[in-house]
Amino acid sequence: LLMVMVFQMVDQVQKTWNVARTRVSQFREARVAFDAVTRNLTQATLNTYYDYDYGNGLSVPDQNNLQVPKRYQRQSDLHFICGPSSTLLGDADNRTGHAIFFQIPGGFGTKSENSQLNDLLNSRGYFVEYGEDSSFKPSFLSEQTKPRYRFRLMEFRPPTDKLLVYLSGIKEAGVDAAGVRKWFEPSIGEGAEFDGGTVVRPIADNIIAVFFLPKFPDVQNDSNLKILSDDYTYDSREWQYANSSSIYSRAAYSKNLLPPLIEITMVAVDEKSMIRYQQLNGGDTSMPAFVPKTRFERYTNYQSFTDDLDEMRDSLDNKKVSFRVFNQTVPLRGAGWSRTSS
Repeated sequence: LLMVMVFQMVDQVQKTWNVARTRVSQFREARVAFDAVTRNLTQATLNTYYDYDYGNGLSVPDQNNLQVPKRYQRQSDLHFICGPSSTLLGDADNRTGHAIFFQIPGGFGTKSENSQLNDLLNSRGYFVEYGEDSSFKPSFLSEQTKPRYRFRLMEFRPPTDKLLVYLSGIKEAGVDAAGVRKWFEPSIGEGAEFDGGTVVRPIADNIIAVFFLPKFPDVQNDSNLKILSDDYTYDSREWQYANSSSIYSRAAYSKNLLPPLIEITMVAVDEKSMIRYQQLNGGDTSMPAFVPKTRFERYTNYQSFTDDLDEMRDSLDNKKVSFRVFNQTVPLRGAGWSRTSS
């Protein structure tokens, strides 16, 4: 009788331990990727400085009509942008959620003479993409195994040698939205390489969506006057192509300035759920509809964001998909906001 009781106790402890270990290992890759995104985002910089303003936001005078500077203005040669992937990267059928691109002192370069420079400037970007893994596997594995279709969190990570944010034309007033984004858009997709290596790589599988909410500290008490972005888009160069000239427009108060806070929300599913979902759908490799359409595109207040997230949770529960939501609000140390920032 005593041995039976001990056996039952050991068996129950072992089951509890296995469940806990499975939960930890299920989303370990997602947790590591989430920590990497938040850590890099805290280092985002625009390296701003003050320069002359000759009118209409121009930092250089009109050569045909030389004039006296009107005032000083905040300037930057760098760029911070976030928003729906359909806005930043085009309306691709294999991308979900949001995307973000910025610069950090990452110290990543390919030239040996720069190997000791730990503060080299790098670009970073993150977005979610669905597809197969042939381009990420060694050739001998690609030939021996079938393509594996999964959601993946992708990292845009060009070396300093390929830092294109200084391309001519990006900083000019009047350039259109596509013009200011040409330092990262051409590198997203197949065939974008540098010296035989890609600038975009997967850092975690089974990340079905990531969302970036630029916000003020008291966002839970949002009113129309406190919303930083009504469509989740924040662009430090929007002033170059926006139509509005009002000092209260988003283009004016985001001019060469980082948002004060970014709330990052990442949704991950486990591998077993993905395998089971594909088996139940006859091995269909098309992108599962895990993220509801038209959601996470309009922002009226914080409740609208949580409502969209709750709808996504309900959708995953109905599909019997095991998932986990990671969430953290990151302060951007280089933001420098004040009541007179605009």
